[in-house]
Amino acid sequence: MKRASQTRTDVAILAVILLAVAVTIQSVRQAQGAWFRPLHIVDYGILTVMLALVMVMDLVQIALPQSKFSVAFAVSGTVFFAASVAYGAIVGVILAGVGTLVTELFLRKKFRRLLFNVAQLVCAAGSAGLAYHAVVQTNFRAPLASTVTLIAALLSGALYLLVNAALVSTVVGIDIKKSPLQVFIANIPGVLMQNITLFSIGMLLTTVRDLTPLSLFFAVLPLLGPYLAIRGHRDTLVQIRKTIEALADTVDRRDTSTAQHSERVARYTQQIIDELGTLGFAEAEAIILAARVHDLGKIAIPDAVLLKPGRLDEGEYWLMRQHPVAGDDILQQLAIYKDSLGVVRHHHERYDGTGYPDGLKGEEIPIGARIVSVADSYDVMTSDRPYARARTVREGKEELIACKGTHFDPKIVDAFVRVLDRQHALEPADMVEMASSAISSPVA
Repeated sequence: MKRASQTRTDVAILAVILLAVAVTIQSVRQAQGAWFRPLHIVDYGILTVMLALVMVMDLVQIALPQSKFSVAFAVSGTVFFAASVAYGAIVGVILAGVGTLVTELFLRKKFRRLLFNVAQLVCAAGSAGLAYHAVVQTNFRAPLASTVTLIAALLSGALYLLVNAALVSTVVGIDIKKSPLQVFIANIPGVLMQNITLFSIGMLLTTVRDLTPLSLFFAVLPLLGPYLAIRGHRDTLVQIRKTIEALADTVDRRDTSTAQHSERVARYTQQIIDELGTLGFAEAEAIILAARVHDLGKIAIPDAVLLKPGRLDEGEYWLMRQHPVAGDDILQQLAIYKDSLGVVRHHHERYDGTGYPDGLKGEEIPIGARIVSVADSYDVMTSDRPYARARTVREGKEELIACKGTHFDPKIVDAFVRVLDRQHALEPADMVEMASSAISSPVA
């Protein structure tokens, strides 16, 4: 199955490469048009500087925070766009191809990724230049000099972004077995944030043919602002997430029996989501993020209650039941978790309405909370705890099935059971039976 998925990804990358070849051929044909102004010595100097800038910009890429795949953002696209508009599509194609190839080789990127990155940027830069000059078809030096050229430049900039985002979303979606459209929609806010300012600067850089090589350095200095702002935003999000996850891990380590519990629950949650195959990309990301910190609220529970080796009394049990609310209160202060709040608050609700803290029932419980509830309970059952030894995989699975429709959403249990059946198909039938306890025992 993994090989089949990789084959589909390779086919998609090959399609992007073929598209890049087609764009390059069309760009060469466009350069043969009567409007195309030959390059002079100053132009070559400017383009050499632009190529050097592209390489430097690509070496300071910003890795965007994603949970399932690695996406890097660089400001070099601004230069590709400006070159395509100012000089013609073929110049943008050459800058994108050569500049990206050199930096990808320097960074020692994997061959498949190198080919895709070069091809998709060639497609984006070439498409922008082809579109602009198909509309203008004149030798305007300054695309901002008239309404017609301004509109053409705006449309070509939008096309650059669209082609770039569409190709990346398609290949990433195929690679991670998600709808490319879902990946595209999920990344729209990030694309807008990263590129509106950059391509406003790119519009100014389309006057590059009127600049000298030295003055070009000063013209691109404004790119430093968006770069630092985006990097700062990225770093803040990463630091917040890592801090909250570190706190959640600290809570897990307060009890040696729950060490790495949240990591396992997040992994089971991911598996259930993949098996269901019905959730949007952004929603799935928010649920996984929540699963990783679902027990954060236990930081407010005293050790005397959290680490008690026996059953909890009524007062202690009430106190333990407050941890989802405490976790929700903490995460409400952080924008990165705004779509994860319902998952953390309601992961101890029961499908029949007898759970806590709000007694929600059935579909009233957020889908993410229903998923995390199954993942959390399974990990509790199959891990050693002070009040019970771990159950076997088979026993844990049987308990989940027995509680369908009461504790758990039946369709989520069915999905997770299919995952477990595939993973443990070779489990010995005579596996040693472990002592067990009801899952309504002290709260995980």
